[in-house]
Amino acid sequence: MNLLIEIRPDIPIVLCGNKVDARDRQVTAREITFRRRNNMHYYEISAKSNYNLEKPFLYFARRLLGEPNLHFVESPAPLPPQVHIDTAAHDKNEAELAVAVSQALPDDDDDDEENAAFE
Repeated sequence: MNLLIEIRPDIPIVLCGNKVDARDRQVTAREITFRRRNNMHYYEISAKSNYNLEKPFLYFARRLLGEPNLHFVESPAPLPPQVHIDTAAHDKNEAELAVAVSQALPDDDDDDEENAAFE
């Protein structure tokens, strides 16, 4: 991925955190640092419940077409009735993400170690 970013930094890249509805899901500060350092957009999604499922695709469509006000005409598929997203767990994850995003990025010396884990 580093080579892609070096060669074509204008290519939009999205990192998706799936299973937002799972109780034991964890996103670490290190993972958030990686995506921030590489200018990736990040979306919390759930394929099971269709939560935010359209957002990465809408981001790509807007970037590739150069239309920042583009929106999808059709709504996504309705939520299945058996899916329940624990709002307390979701709010806790969002708070942890906000704390990680607000932290300063580490020095460039740590780049090789962090990026090696994601290659």
